[in-house]
Amino acid sequence: MASGILRSLSNSARRGESVYQHGALESLLRDELLATTFDQLKVPFQCVATDIDSARETWFDSGELVPALLASSALPPSIRPW
Repeated sequence: MASGILRSLSNSARRGESVYQHGALESLLRDELLATTFDQLKVPFQCVATDIDSARETWFDSGELVPALLASSALPPSIRPW
């Protein structure tokens, strides 16, 4: 992650959507996860993300794992983490 708020804002302005790119995290998840879908997991799992358009939570418990995990780990620049 970039250090400093000015650097983060600069990165966000340059990219247009988010402060950080998810390419490295996506590669890590695809390389390390043994399952590719929720159905392949041995233990039931759910994760949640915020739908930016509706400002509502969206729960994931089926389908592909990686897109759900990326959505759940997203750090939009307009929402403070506290």
